[in-house]
Amino acid sequence: MSEPQADYDAAWKELLEHQLPPAMAFLFPRAHAEIDWREEWVSEEQELRPLTGDSETGTRHADKLFKARTLAGDDNLLHVEVQGQPRTAFGRRVYVYGYRVDDRFGLPADHLVILTDDDPDWLPTEYAVVLRYSELRLKFEPVKLRYAGREEWLLGHENLVGCSCRRTCGRARRWTTRRGGWSAS
Repeated sequence: MSEPQADYDAAWKELLEHQLPPAMAFLFPRAHAEIDWREEWVSEEQELRPLTGDSETGTRHADKLFKARTLAGDDNLLHVEVQGQPRTAFGRRVYVYGYRVDDRFGLPADHLVILTDDDPDWLPTEYAVVLRYSELRLKFEPVKLRYAGREEWLLGHENLVGCSCRRTCGRARRWTTRRGGWSAS
């Protein structure tokens, strides 16, 4: 991995580690609304490392795993995946991480995917295997960030994560989301 990408991954990791509630509110408002933020949330990064190391899915540095309690009182594992470049096997990687987390904790993870690449045509939303007698599907709703012309809106946004995203992801060209997690007026 090149040094600029390593710095980029570290910036996202830092943002998620220290600003999880506002990051969730900005990027995943529906998921944010379901979490009881009065309860302590826990980073399970130490548990994620052995599950995701150098494997067929590749070394990852921006993945985060958090345990949080929902407003309904259930424990929830949140796997946050930041992907900065289109990858053919990306959906499979999300599935593999999910399977490994479920195997380790006995609890499936919700996958929160942040795509920061510049390719407007790349928007993975599932991993599927269809055989003759069985079928396996994992669907996820990524937030696709693209940048340009929204800097002023971000600077004025009350959620400071927007400004952090602009700073850490400034290499990209345009701000938008493909699934409508937030929008500028």
